[in-house]
Amino acid sequence: MYAAGSSRRSAVGLAFASGLVEPLGALLAGLFLTAFHDLVTFGLAFASGVMVFITMDELIPIAHEHGHEHFTSFGLITGCIATFVLIGMLG
Repeated sequence: MYAAGSSRRSAVGLAFASGLVEPLGALLAGLFLTAFHDLVTFGLAFASGVMVFITMDELIPIAHEHGHEHFTSFGLITGCIATFVLIGMLG
């Protein structure tokens, strides 16, 4: 916002206000999930699916457009290996 012409005070104030919403959301989600404990696994599965979709649909094509094909592939392979290792250790 500051780069778009707002004052520093206004930009910092709005950033601070938007940051205050996160603890409130976490508190409400915590209260909701204590009442409906079985929904935790579905919520985590949904969140991980959204993150995979965003990565595959947005981040990887943009990385390839900017010439980072090898770093993107290396990161994807490393993430998969780390996931398999963690599943093996915890499962």
